[in-house]
Amino acid sequence: MSEAPIVAVMGELVPMVLFGTIGAVFIANRYFRHKERSQLQETLRTAYEKGQPVQPELLAMMQSPPREQRRTYGPERDLRRGLFWMAWALALLAAGGAMYYYDSSNDSTGGFMAFAAFPGFIGAAYLVIYFLTRGKTKS
Repeated sequence: MSEAPIVAVMGELVPMVLFGTIGAVFIANRYFRHKERSQLQETLRTAYEKGQPVQPELLAMMQSPPREQRRTYGPERDLRRGLFWMAWALALLAAGGAMYYYDSSNDSTGGFMAFAAFPGFIGAAYLVIYFLTRGKTKS
């Protein structure tokens, strides 16, 4: 029995599992946030029906916008994002270097290092934005 069909199936299965896992993480995050908000609303409804005083903190939680809308924009956020993307680029460069160090005949080393340019340039752009806007205040 040859190993080729098993390798072919694994070659197709690995990307599907990877992207399926990423999708599942995002879907689970949305689901649990919705569930948390629904439970809070049910708690408030039950307290109101029983005539219990509703704590102002709970009302404030229900009236506040979701986390995505509360985010502040500014130089500090650009710095964080820039450092995050630069860290990804360095991690990919390190992975490519490690692959080359342990197996110099590996052809994917250049791919890792070339792919590191994408997060590297994104990170560099955020850092440039940070340095250009750090002294300015919001109007």
